[in-house]
Order: sequence, then structure tokens, then C-alpha cells
Amino acid sequence: MDTYILLLTLFGMAAFGMAWMPSLTKHTGISYSIIYVGIGMLLYLVFPDKLPKPDPIQNNELAMRLSEMVVLVSLMGSGIKIDRPFSFKNWASPLKLILIAMTLSIGGAAVLGYYFLGFSLAAAVLIGAVLAPTDPVLASDVQVGPPKNDGRKSETRFTLTAEAGLNDGMAFPFTWLAIVLAMQASGKEMSLLNWFGYHLVFKIVVGFIIGYTLG
Repeated sequence: MDTYILLLTLFGMAAFGMAWMPSLTKHTGISYSIIYVGIGMLLYLVFPDKLPKPDPIQNNELAMRLSEMVVLVSLMGSGIKIDRPFSFKNWASPLKLILIAMTLSIGGAAVLGYYFLGFSLAAAVLIGAVLAPTDPVLASDVQVGPPKNDGRKSETRFTLTAEAGLNDGMAFPFTWLAIVLAMQASGKEMSLLNWFGYHLVFKIVVGFIIGYTLG
């Protein structure tokens, strides 16, 4: 079978299967993301030569594009569930998680990695930026339901859903901080002031303005 046709078939079956996943996860208690990971492992056992190599080092560009697509789809899925109008008062809980709890988590993980695990400063900051965000897919079972679904509405569910959609935007600046620190360690001139002004302040402010304007 042609690889392109096989991939289209698998993507179609995966999308079609999502119609049954809520019922399946309800009865089994297993997140649909875990189920799809298991199916993916089986597919690579059955079609090892037909599917793209899952090694991100060999297929760097493919791995990056697929990762971007998964992140965008996951975040969009979290975002469209939220029907609460934005205001700092209404969104106080997720903003506290993002601005306080998440930054403390990044800092704590970086300290542990640097002082106790022997990582370089750049690696420790990167570990913190990677581990701190909540996974919007794995956390989907405790998030709010679709808009107008009052059966799955609560402050806790709303907070987790909103935090899952916002945390990647907060983690990216610290990922860039790790890159800046790594480049400084290798002898290249990189400005922490530029990171603070552009990657942290400017991008977050612009992202907030665009998101608020577009609703």
C-alpha cells in the first residue's frame, strides 16, 4: 500500500474514532490519548516499513511540524470549551496559576535540576519550562465540557481548562531563556535584556492583545 494512502487512512480512522472515545474512556477510565499511543505502537509493529520513522533525530522537520500541529489542535480544543467572558476578576484563578504557581514551578524545577541533579543552568531552566505546563490532552478528563454544557461546569474545571490553554504561552519565554543561557555558555553573545524585553514582555503582551481583540 502506498505510504500516503496509508497515512490518510490512519488519520481518517483516528478522527472517526474520536466519536466513540468519550464513551470508551468513560467505561474504561483510560484517557483517549493513552489509547491512541497504544494503537500507534501496534501500527508500527504491523507496518514498520510503511510509516515514517518515529525517530525525531532522523526526521527533525517532520517531528517539529507534527509537534506544532498537535500543540495547536490541543490548545484550540481547550480554548473553544471556555465560554466565560474575560475579565481579570472572572479569570483570577487561572491567572494566579499561570503567573504565580507556574513560574514558581519553573523556578523550583530549575533549582532542583541545577543544584541537586548537576544539570547545567540552561538545561535546568529548560527542564522547568517543559515540566511546568499542564498537558491539555491528558488533563481533558477534568476540564469543562463543551459550551452550554452545565453538567461539567465548576470553578475548578474552568481553572484547569483555562490554565491548560494558557500555560504554553507562559512556558515558551522560559524555553527561550534556556536557549539564551546555552548560547551564552558556548561563548556567543546573547542579551538577557533582549530576552526579557522581547520574548517575555513583548510577546506576552501582544499575544494577550490579539487574543482579547479576537475574542
